[in-house]
Amino acid sequence: MIEFKCPQCSQLIHAKPASAGKVSKCPQCQAEIQVPLPRKTNPEPPPLDVNRGSQNAPKHTIPRSDDLDDIEFLDQVSPKKENQTGEDRYLALKLLSMCFRGIAWFTGIGVVVAIVVMIIDSGLSHDSNTHSDVLWSGVQIFLGGVFSVLVQLSISEIILLFIDIEKNTRKR
Repeated sequence: MIEFKCPQCSQLIHAKPASAGKVSKCPQCQAEIQVPLPRKTNPEPPPLDVNRGSQNAPKHTIPRSDDLDDIEFLDQVSPKKENQTGEDRYLALKLLSMCFRGIAWFTGIGVVVAIVVMIIDSGLSHDSNTHSDVLWSGVQIFLGGVFSVLVQLSISEIILLFIDIEKNTRKR
């Protein structure tokens, strides 16, 4: 295994030895990088260039690869990360936002049901003190329920706002 860091973003990259010397892009920052040659335990001096002035001397070029599929990065999660659409990139956050909206709906429905049950129960009772107590309890349940629903809907909207901010500020 060849282990090296990207010179731009310092992402630790593991590459197979077959990728040594090839040029590609960093999986994180997309900077052009060259996979280094494997390190030897006893480094040998470079061979002398006998054909230094000769025009027939073979030119040494670095193998180039513009396709990430040629180089296999072991710690790379998705080689085509830049092709992900916004629909699947923030799926977990969108689901969390939908959960908060669902909880808000159930809370609102629960508050309405509780108030209706209290009104029905107070109608069956003939005590005047019970009517005022039920009215006061109903107001408290209503205000608490409205506050709870507004908080849950606000959290849902804040999550969606963060997704929009991330989409608009992401470097492409």
